[in-house]
Amino acid sequence: MYSRIAFSGSHGVGKTSLLSELYDWFVKRHFSVHVIPESARLLTELSNNPDYFLKDYTLNKQLEVLLFQVAAEGLAAHKVSNTILLSDRTGLDVWAYAKIKFPDTCNSSIGVALERLIAELTLSTFERIYFVPIEFQLPKTRDRIQDVSFQKEIEKKIIELYVRYSVEFKSISGDLSLRAEKVINDLGFA
Repeated sequence: MYSRIAFSGSHGVGKTSLLSELYDWFVKRHFSVHVIPESARLLTELSNNPDYFLKDYTLNKQLEVLLFQVAAEGLAAHKVSNTILLSDRTGLDVWAYAKIKFPDTCNSSIGVALERLIAELTLSTFERIYFVPIEFQLPKTRDRIQDVSFQKEIEKKIIELYVRYSVEFKSISGDLSLRAEKVINDLGFA
């Protein structure tokens, strides 16, 4: 059975909803569960500004998200034991956004070295990564970029990074209930 699990994919594909569904499933069965929330969502809440990432999207803001994500992953990987770890994204997901929005910085020698470290952290933290593909129309929310082509570009970049660093992942499709059922069965908890 796998106990360190991440959900990966572009924004608006249902990762958080799936994680929430699985969290409830595990808690109802008396498992101890630790959740790493989506860093961008957490930072938006902490800023008390729903437009935090929609206006003045800067490299510094992207690095804040990355720092929160990799710190949470690193701490959880080494401090969480006898617990199901569910993560709403991976560091490589966050890096994919940086690569698209700030390619010059990310392709510098320091950026390339950082990318390798993020990949190593992702590989060492998670036993199973479920990739949630774009299957449905992008939900209209105030805190999300509503550009479908950008969403597709992110999805492509995440997969490209996983392939480059030999990160194993399983694509999980279907509606929310079917996705949750597939994950539970795949993890060996059914």
